[in-house]
Amino acid sequence: MRRLLAVVALLGAVVVGCGVPEDDSPQELSADEVPFGLLTVPTTTTEPGPVTDPERQGRLYFVDTEGQIVEVEAEVPDQSVRSVLIALLDTDPETLDPGVSSFIPPETTLRRVEVVDDVIVIDLSEEFTSVTSERFVPAVAQVVFTATAVSGTGASLVEFREEGEPIDVPDEDGAAQSDPVSRTDYRGLLAVNG
Repeated sequence: MRRLLAVVALLGAVVVGCGVPEDDSPQELSADEVPFGLLTVPTTTTEPGPVTDPERQGRLYFVDTEGQIVEVEAEVPDQSVRSVLIALLDTDPETLDPGVSSFIPPETTLRRVEVVDDVIVIDLSEEFTSVTSERFVPAVAQVVFTATAVSGTGASLVEFREEGEPIDVPDEDGAAQSDPVSRTDYRGLLAVNG
């Protein structure tokens, strides 16, 4: 037992003796006194992250905590209005950044979409209109901004249908619109950086 205590005491003395000396103020070290190559700049390379083909990048629109419409880039199968709208409707809210959500009811499905002249006709399932009134305007704006963000369609207006029948939708002030709507009808909802 005495031997063990003597070994422990000896090891303690060695450890204390090898410690960093105490100084009352910082001391300057010469370059050869700096340990572990801390003066050299390590060369590191990072692999670039996966790059999404521009043809597969879609601009989807969601709602932030202030009730403003914000753009979110997402990968889509192609640059068709159908693909982008399906991506909007199928986005799992859990995958969005904190503070960003969708006011479109999650059960909503896209029944049909077609472009006729400068109008995108969007036929949605009946769940779309089940959203409460204060959330319906941003939900409509999400669809309008997402559909009209697709380049190459030449369309700037959106006509809404539910189960094949034309429906009125509110503009940003809540006034019912029976004619097709555009981004202009919701410009006050678009976030400044959107």
